[in-house]
Amino acid sequence: MHIFEGLVDLDPATLVARPALATEMPKKINATTYRATLRKGATFHDGSAVTADDVVFSFERILDPKNASLMAQFVPFIDTVKAVDAGTVEFKLKYPFALFPSRIAVARIVPKKIVEPDPKAFDAKPVGSGPYRFVEATREDKIVFEAYDKYNGPHPAKAKKMIWRLMSDQSARVSAMESGRVQAIEDVPYIDVKRLAGSSKTESVQSFGLLFLMFNTADKRFADKRVRQALHHALDTEKIISTAMAGNAAPATGYVPATHPDQDRWPDQLFRVLSMAGVAIPSFWLGVPLIQQFALNTRIFPTGGYTSPADSVSVWLTTMALPAISLALPVSASLARLVRTSMVAELDRDYVRTARGNGLPPLLVIRSVLRNALVTPLTVLGIKVGYMLSGAVVIEAIFDLPGMGKLILEGVTGGDVALVQGTVLTIAIAFLMVNVIVDLLYLLVNPRIRTV
Repeated sequence: MHIFEGLVDLDPATLVARPALATEMPKKINATTYRATLRKGATFHDGSAVTADDVVFSFERILDPKNASLMAQFVPFIDTVKAVDAGTVEFKLKYPFALFPSRIAVARIVPKKIVEPDPKAFDAKPVGSGPYRFVEATREDKIVFEAYDKYNGPHPAKAKKMIWRLMSDQSARVSAMESGRVQAIEDVPYIDVKRLAGSSKTESVQSFGLLFLMFNTADKRFADKRVRQALHHALDTEKIISTAMAGNAAPATGYVPATHPDQDRWPDQLFRVLSMAGVAIPSFWLGVPLIQQFALNTRIFPTGGYTSPADSVSVWLTTMALPAISLALPVSASLARLVRTSMVAELDRDYVRTARGNGLPPLLVIRSVLRNALVTPLTVLGIKVGYMLSGAVVIEAIFDLPGMGKLILEGVTGGDVALVQGTVLTIAIAFLMVNVIVDLLYLLVNPRIRTV
């Protein structure tokens, strides 16, 4: 971001992916092919032009197992990288990967002609294409940068010179800030934030600060997945957050943080808002505005009453439409939210990554995931039937429909105990039958249950 650039980079605060060396975000040609066009006039700090060959070299350098690059684990989905022409690069993926455009931000582009002959010399004096060029570094003391005047990218240097003081000790950083030795620090210890805020401006922003356990699986002790899981579950996450982090964190639910832009695409946000609205609206209240809008104002549906399908199927459908929507919408919204949550959790499982890695068609993977994710929603559906049966009492009264709910209401108001008992017993039997059907559906949805 300072010395080096990637084709794209991530905004350090919002994590939104943005073009850097690329003129725009990589274009998706098909599910496993992307192309990126380089920024015209981009040069490295030695004055040489940035070319597609440099991009190919940089990615192959990361992917080459001989180099043991730490970044290789973040781009395992890349199969090949090739130069289409001097300013265009094409990526072929091993399998579809939706986060490709933002994930390649981990790869920084370096000049092939400088790195290839002497990698160690390059490490000692790095050359990139970013807004700042490297000047000097003093071990365990400082790194000096200066603005690169030929930089033509979207994020130019805002200062002519930068000096980074290397202070691994947290107390030393805070003391340097308080004494005025430095102008800014990051990673302020949580216990010092309040004190430092009295003399300096402090700001807390979400970053990609995801703490995780990393195991060397070449070690036989950690080769067994169950051992790694046991160590993970042995940690008291909430205790770590409340003590070591003073409450300034939340338990991770996956690799991508909940605030990551790729976690919240607008269709997903819209879906969640609508589903939450559906859950919040009671069925008996919903019936009234539906009658007002679609029966009284537009006259599309009747306000109430009942016509048997034996007399007229079309009229029967119109009379049942508004009551069915009133009764089913809150339940459908609740189930939709549950299906979404189950799908998100299921998509993060190992078998999904394995299936995608082996090149299974996306539709086949989604079908398998959906079947596994439907077990919990089916259970809730069986319970929600009871809610719908109880809601029918009010709905039938609002729409003047003859049914079990109206019978109960008439029995209660008329003091007919036998009628109430009979209808309640009938509803109870219907509820039990629905749950038996749900249990049978488990076998169809998830074959693994058949062997239990």
